[in-house]
Amino acid sequence: MSDLYFRNPPPPAIKALDRHGHVVYLSTFSKSLAPGLRVGWLVAPAPLVERAVTLNRVTELQPNTIGQHLVVEFTRRGWLEEQIQSARTTYSARCRIMDTALQRHRLPGARWAVPEGGMFLWLRLPETVNGRDLLVETGQRGVTFLPGSLMYPGGGPGNVCRLNFSVPDEAAIERGIATIAAALNHLLRRPAETPDERRAAGPIV
Repeated sequence: MSDLYFRNPPPPAIKALDRHGHVVYLSTFSKSLAPGLRVGWLVAPAPLVERAVTLNRVTELQPNTIGQHLVVEFTRRGWLEEQIQSARTTYSARCRIMDTALQRHRLPGARWAVPEGGMFLWLRLPETVNGRDLLVETGQRGVTFLPGSLMYPGGGPGNVCRLNFSVPDEAAIERGIATIAAALNHLLRRPAETPDERRAAGPIV
């Protein structure tokens, strides 16, 4: 998501400093262009690219050919940079809206850092609240998010949430944060449950 910065550009990629062909650079258009596109790209020495192409043919059989042609044409017409700039402006504004809503609703014991780019804000809940339990409560009210523990390869802290601000508009963000605040207050008032009483909840994404 390095293209989706709000103010200050990130440092150059390590590949930009590579003078001997030792660095492989992988990226995707699924964040900067369209989430459902699922077209990635690779910058690497020719022998490695050839091996990667062979491996892809064996494992994938049929790549997203239409998507690749769309990306090429979109880029050729000069629309890619316009799309990225538009996303930066929109996501930056929605991120500020989410931050303002979080401050206004004063979620008890919650902490967060305003991101400098990307599509998500990470919310840390009080230690006594599990993100999956919060998801059950907000899901019943029509609001969903991704428990942050699912984003760690070996399992992470249970009291973190990943909130998306790239898809919902201002009204949806306001409603979502209000719902999260109400659900969090409900969980904090609820008597503590024993492990046997805790409800199992899967992610709703």
